[in-house]
Amino acid sequence: MSAQSKTLLSQFMVELPYSHMSTFCNFLQVNLIPFMNALSDQGITGAVFQQDNASIHKAHYMQEWFEQQTFEVMEWLANSPDMNLIEHIWSALKKELFHRFPDTANLPGAPATVQRILEERLQLIWRDIGADLLERLVQSMPGWML
Repeated sequence: MSAQSKTLLSQFMVELPYSHMSTFCNFLQVNLIPFMNALSDQGITGAVFQQDNASIHKAHYMQEWFEQQTFEVMEWLANSPDMNLIEHIWSALKKELFHRFPDTANLPGAPATVQRILEERLQLIWRDIGADLLERLVQSMPGWML
């Protein structure tokens, strides 16, 4: 994965608290569509969007929205978290977050302050995750499907 692709991925991989389909749909419209377009602009074709089977992702409203898009959405088994690379990346981020910042579970302040601190910390950690970790995860995927 190139440094530019990793930068694009990190810009997209912001997990926001959403629970309403229109909020999720808007988030994808504002973030996913430009991300997929940026991949295409870099000459990366055939990108497939992967998500888990959270109920909000599988809702009829969202399925219709995805059908209107020009990119492919990966079909996903109901209980297959091990095949979802993002789960492994979140795990690595969380492990490193608590290793570097042991006070993370007890941050003082208002929710907005805690969110800002967490964003800053996670951005630092994300920048330090080596491309080798991401490459190893991608390379290991075929073995998960046997």
